[in-house]
Amino acid sequence: MSLKLFRSSRAIFLGSFVSKIIHFSCSLVLAWLLLPEDYGDLILATLLTGFLTQISTLGYELFYLQNKENSTNKLNIFLHVYFLRFITNSCISLILILSGFMIYYFSKENNVSGGIIVMFGISLFIDSFNSPNELFLKNKFNFKKITIARIIKDLMNSICKVLFAALGFGGYSFGIGSIFGTISKLIYYRFSVNYPTTSFKIDKNILKRIFNFGKYVFYGSFGNYLVRYIDKILLVSYFDKISTGIYSFAYSNASIINNYLLLPFGQLNMTYIAKYDKSKIQLFENLSIVSKIYILVSIIPSLFCLIYIDSLFNFIFPPRWNNSIIIIKYFLIFYVFKSIPSAFMNVLTGLGKVKLNSKLINIRLIILLLSLIFVMSINPTIINYVKTYILITLIFDYIKLYLSIKSLKINIIQFVNNTFWDIILILLSMFIIAISFILQVEANKLLIILFINVLFCQLFDKVRFKTAFNFVKKIIFK
Repeated sequence: MSLKLFRSSRAIFLGSFVSKIIHFSCSLVLAWLLLPEDYGDLILATLLTGFLTQISTLGYELFYLQNKENSTNKLNIFLHVYFLRFITNSCISLILILSGFMIYYFSKENNVSGGIIVMFGISLFIDSFNSPNELFLKNKFNFKKITIARIIKDLMNSICKVLFAALGFGGYSFGIGSIFGTISKLIYYRFSVNYPTTSFKIDKNILKRIFNFGKYVFYGSFGNYLVRYIDKILLVSYFDKISTGIYSFAYSNASIINNYLLLPFGQLNMTYIAKYDKSKIQLFENLSIVSKIYILVSIIPSLFCLIYIDSLFNFIFPPRWNNSIIIIKYFLIFYVFKSIPSAFMNVLTGLGKVKLNSKLINIRLIILLLSLIFVMSINPTIINYVKTYILITLIFDYIKLYLSIKSLKINIIQFVNNTFWDIILILLSMFIIAISFILQVEANKLLIILFINVLFCQLFDKVRFKTAFNFVKKIIFK
C-alpha cells in the first residue's frame, strides 16, 4: 500500500475521531434542548432532501476518478464534471427551496419541516462550489484537507445548532447549522485549494460518456435512497411524530461509530478501489486487512455501549428519551454484524459494475418494502419495525459481500478462512451478552469476559492481527 494511502488513512482516522466527539457533544446538548417532535420534523425534512440529494450523485465524480486517460483529457473531464455538478445541484436546490416554501405555507402541521427543507436547499447550492475542491483532492489522494474541511463544517454546524436551539428555534436549528457548516467548509477550501481552472468547450462525446456511466449510478442512487429512507417513509405513515422522533434519535446515536469512524473511510476505500490497477487477489488481501480493522473498531466500543447503556443513558440524557434505549441496543448489534462486509461494500461500484449494483439495490428495496408492510399489517410496533429493517438490511449486505468477493475472483471459502476468527469473535460476543442478560451478570464482570474473548480470538488470528496492527501503526507514525 502506498505512502499516500497511509497518510490519507491517518488523516481520516484522526479527523473521524474528532468529528465523533463533536457530534456526540452536540447530540448530548441537543437532547436537553429539543423535543422528540423536533427530531420528527427533521425526519420529515430529510425524506425529501435525502431523495433529491441521493439521486443527484449521478456518478460524475466516480467517472472522473476511474478514468485512466492522459492529464490533458482528464483535466477536460474534470471541468465537465464540475459543470454538470453545478447545474445538477442548482436544479435540485431550486426544487428543494420551492417545495419547502410550499410545505411551510400550506401545511400547518409540518411548517417547521418546510423551513428546514428550504435551508437544506440553500446549503446544497453552496456545497456545489465545494465539489470541485473535493474531487481534485480525492484524485491526488489528499484526504488530509478533505478531513480538515469536514471537521470545520461539523464544528460550525454543531455550534450553530446548539446556539439556535438554545435561542428557541427548535427544529429550525438543524437547517441553520447546515448552512453555516457548509459556508465554513467553502471558506476553508477557498484559501487552501487551487484546483485547475481554464476555459473549455462543452464536448457532447464527453457528456455522453459521463451520462452512460452515470445512468446506472442514478438507478442505484434512486434505489439506494429508497433503501435508506423507506424505513422512515413508512415510519411516518404508521407512527406519530413523537415515535418517529424517538426512532430518529436512537438511530443517529447508535450510528455514531459507523458514521464518524467507518463511513469516512468508505470514500477513501472507493477511491482506492477505483484507482487500483494491480491484481484483484492483492486487492482482496488489502481489503481483508481493512475489514479486520473495521471489525475491531466497531465491536469494541459497541460492546462497551451495550453493557453500560442502561446506567449511563439516564445520567447523560433526559428521561424523555428512555424509550429509545432498546432501539439503540438493536442498532448497536446491527452495526456489529454490518462491520464484516463493510470493507467490501464499494467493490462493485469501484470496479465499474454499477449495473449489477443498481439491480441489487432495487431488489433489496422491493423485499424491504414488502417485509415492512407485512410486519406492520400483522403487529405494528416500533420494535418489530426495527427488527425487520435490520434483518433484511443485513441479509442484502451479505449478498452484496458475496457478489463483491466473486467480482474479485475469490471464492467464499477463502474469504471465510481469512475472516474466520473475526466471525467467531462477533458470534461469541453476541452469545455471551445474550446469556449474561438472562443470568443478570454484573456489568464489570461481563466487560472482563468480553475483553478476554477479544484477546482469545486475536491470539488465534495473530498473523492478520499483526498485519492490521502494523497497518494502523503506519497510519499513525508514517
